[in-house]
Amino acid sequence: MTDDQQSPPPYLWAAVTFVVVMVIYYATLAPTTAFWDTSEYVAAAKVLGIPHPPGNPLFTLMAHVWGLLPLAADYARRINLFAAVTSAAGAALWFLVAERWSRAILPARGPRIAAAILGVLAGATAWTVWNQSTVNEKVYTVSLLSIALISWCAVRWADQPAGDRRDRWLVAAVYLLALTSTNHQMGILAAPLVGIYVLGTDWRVLLKPKFLLACAVVAIIGVSINYLYLPIRAAQFPPINEGEPAGFFSQALFDVLGRVQYAKPPVGQRQADLAGQLAMYWQYWSWQWGRDLGALVGPVTGLFTAMTLGGLWALIRRDRRAGLAAAGLLFTLTLLLIYYLNFKYGFSYRPRDPLITQEMREVRERDYFFVASFAFAGVLIAVALAAMVRAIGDWLGDRVPAERRYLMATPVLCLALIPLIGNRV
Repeated sequence: MTDDQQSPPPYLWAAVTFVVVMVIYYATLAPTTAFWDTSEYVAAAKVLGIPHPPGNPLFTLMAHVWGLLPLAADYARRINLFAAVTSAAGAALWFLVAERWSRAILPARGPRIAAAILGVLAGATAWTVWNQSTVNEKVYTVSLLSIALISWCAVRWADQPAGDRRDRWLVAAVYLLALTSTNHQMGILAAPLVGIYVLGTDWRVLLKPKFLLACAVVAIIGVSINYLYLPIRAAQFPPINEGEPAGFFSQALFDVLGRVQYAKPPVGQRQADLAGQLAMYWQYWSWQWGRDLGALVGPVTGLFTAMTLGGLWALIRRDRRAGLAAAGLLFTLTLLLIYYLNFKYGFSYRPRDPLITQEMREVRERDYFFVASFAFAGVLIAVALAAMVRAIGDWLGDRVPAERRYLMATPVLCLALIPLIGNRV
């Protein structure tokens, strides 16, 4: 690594990122509850209940403790604020990842930090991310925070000299993977990124008995919330007790954790053709970057798609290990998740198609299941912005003094503000 790559992480600028994103979320925060699952989760947090499967005990505990703080008169607004804070914290961690990955692309520190902040801001103001961050309709902002934190642990582990001290970062990642599974399984989608970093950095760590034992212990501790909170609390019959998973290792507990009540078919038995499922994701993707821009939605979608894929390509060229890890995470959050979730046709997909009956459609839009891919796209957009600044600065060449070359290229970073404007017109 170069000296610049070994320099300390810019935690102060991560805090700035948190504040910027948090100000936006707070200014647009929902004042109370909303439709769908919002009231269920707010009420479950209030009474330490058990919401619909898989029960989400980590969210319930965290939100309950947060709700005790007198941050707003309306309890629902407090929980909405919890969603905003966890999502903004995730954005701050994504900034750290984006800035670290951009070091191999843009040597100028100031423009690189600006690119990382604005790229992550684009992901934070993507339509679905913004929506989920201002009204606690689901538990996914905790998952966003988890995925970002796990990714940062993997990046930091890879940057440290070999030894037990370095391996603490990886043990922390394993613990967080287990812990976040008790919020929602979305959080474990960060596992491929961790695996690619391990294989690309020092796979021999997997042969260390002490390390493996530590991972096993923390994984058991992390996942134990499912097997402690759910049966103990269910036996106390709280006002919200869906599935009533009382009894340690009971069938009711396994049914809740396994989401048996939804009766989903095997992934090999497609509920819609794969092309339709991919088209549904593309529809949701097209909502993210300027949903209120009318005729400009198509060009804006094309621009941000190009920046996302261009950022990935630039990263693979300059830092193959990081690029492959990013590709693995993006693949997991998009194509693999589309295949695994096996949704019916989207609620508003081809609405006038007579061959797609209402029974063949989802009962509502499912964009929130892919919220992590939209947030992570902000990291790749940040890398793309850094590459664009580098390209423009190199094009200016000797015509501009070296210390000003990349600074003069920074106006291109304003592209990242399009979602902020286009989703609030």
